[in-house]
Amino acid sequence: MKAAGSSSWAARASELWVADVRTGETRRLPVADAALPSWSPHGRRIAFFQRLGHVAQGHVWTVPVAGGEPAAVTSGSTRNWSPAWSPDGRYLYFVSDRGGAMNLWRVRMDEESGRTLADPEPITTPATSLAHVSLSADGRQLAYSSVLVTSNIQRARFDPVRGAVMGEPEWITRGSQRWANPDPSPDGESVVFYSLVEPEGHLYLTRADGSGRPRQLTGDSASDRMPRWSPDGNGIAMFSNRSGPLQIWKIRPDGSGLTQLTHAPGNVAYAVWSPDGRRLAGMIAALDRGIITYTFASRTYQRLTDYGQWPVWLPDSRRLLFVSGGKAFYIVDGETKQVRRVFSVTRDVIGPPQLTRDGRTVYFSRRVTEADIWLVTLP
Repeated sequence: MKAAGSSSWAARASELWVADVRTGETRRLPVADAALPSWSPHGRRIAFFQRLGHVAQGHVWTVPVAGGEPAAVTSGSTRNWSPAWSPDGRYLYFVSDRGGAMNLWRVRMDEESGRTLADPEPITTPATSLAHVSLSADGRQLAYSSVLVTSNIQRARFDPVRGAVMGEPEWITRGSQRWANPDPSPDGESVVFYSLVEPEGHLYLTRADGSGRPRQLTGDSASDRMPRWSPDGNGIAMFSNRSGPLQIWKIRPDGSGLTQLTHAPGNVAYAVWSPDGRRLAGMIAALDRGIITYTFASRTYQRLTDYGQWPVWLPDSRRLLFVSGGKAFYIVDGETKQVRRVFSVTRDVIGPPQLTRDGRTVYFSRRVTEADIWLVTLP
């Protein structure tokens, strides 16, 4: 029999199923969210990774193959994933950042009950970020991938009349820092974005051409995301959890004047006005489920697409630029609903686009992942 987990776990909750390869019979195990399943050597339990909420954080669990209550292997505020059993069932190896960087750990296990028999212990490797663990049948060797993920800001020339990206994008930031969600200032002189380095969510400001060092605007333990300039350039709005649920806050470009703007009972959603002020654009949830608009005069909603997220208006107040699947930018006509792809990547991941006020430059983040395969001989 074989355990199967959905390959879309990075985007949404996934399920854990068991399939009999002889008969084709399948059944679902009662876990809320599961990915990267690993059978125990004697076929008693399945280890899996479970996310926490909508962030890249989670824990390792095991569940009986026959069904029953899952048992937690890890806990706390660390990230733990990619479990792999030792061939004798005495240890469960997993990847965790509990030591500061994402590296290899193991914990002694009771394979029958799923109980941990000791605290996790590090198996230090030279990898800066480790993933996808696999042990040999004799338990003497372990293979893993050493992953380097960078996320930097790019900009490209854009033709707002034809709705086309012109030429190759250029890098605004470089290096191992990870940045996301850039927004250019109204005067086109600066760009603001936030950091993906833990703790996630500090705002930074830099020159639009990338010269100089980024200047930090927010800090402490709060998470500040999705910065957006005010039309006059005197303030920057952002989502922040510094008062609990995500609310809209603002701050001045010099880092002063931090003020909470909304006091909604729950998380505030994403929406953006058209330049002429007649319509509002948004998205269906945050899982690439489509672009919608609201017209103030008629008080009506219109669904433009059944895929895509993070729309931004073109200067004509009719067309919208959006991203889908982290792989392509599209333009949708708000009147005809016609959609056209205007830019795409293959192995990288691109973030939400943002246009300058004249629509002639587009900014976005680009995530690049590189990896090597390593082999470790265990003691």
